[in-house]
Amino acid sequence: MKGISTSTTAIAGLLTILLLASGVAYAQEEEMGAAPPGANTEPGTLDILNPQTSTGNVAQAAMASYHEGHRHLARAMKLEKKAAEAEPSKREKALAKVDSAYQDAAASFVNAIRTNPKLLEAYTELGQAYRALGKNAEAIQVYNNALKLEPEGVENIYGRGEAFLALNYLREAATTYTELASAHPEHANRLMASLKQWVVDHREDPGEIRPDAVETLAAWIEQQESGSG
Repeated sequence: MKGISTSTTAIAGLLTILLLASGVAYAQEEEMGAAPPGANTEPGTLDILNPQTSTGNVAQAAMASYHEGHRHLARAMKLEKKAAEAEPSKREKALAKVDSAYQDAAASFVNAIRTNPKLLEAYTELGQAYRALGKNAEAIQVYNNALKLEPEGVENIYGRGEAFLALNYLREAATTYTELASAHPEHANRLMASLKQWVVDHREDPGEIRPDAVETLAAWIEQQESGSG
């Protein structure tokens, strides 16, 4: 199985995320809204990920930053569980701690990548941290860069599928499921669970999403589960 195709052209500059963040309106051009032009074909490279000149043991320094980020990420996930169980009066403060921990994790992973741009693990976990922070456009770019290093990296394919869905890029999310289904059923099932939940949530409150887009995705899910898709 080949991973979702990524461009060989890297685009410098954080402002490229505006292409992905331009709103749900682009995602509703057709029945199952697709990402705006360039979301798949122009992966981009965030300025913060550009390699920096360093001295000494680059690999060791990068791994130190990565492990620091991993610790922050683990802490954020624990805090997230506690926040979900917190009393309503304490939840806002608890969630602020969660956000701070994810921010710390992201900063450490960015530093690791700047030190060693080939440290694949840092891209994967940076994407996870960005998704937790709601920075799904940035996460897509991070996953794109990871997939340039390892085109069949399943965690990055899956993570990007989740980010597409969070941005209401339904066609890209559905395509990701299809590509994962045969070789990586566990990841495909996780993404399918998210797709189903998206339908439930948007049937209750479609917001700016067209109702027919919700029902088109729901019908597609039924086809996948019946084996007729």
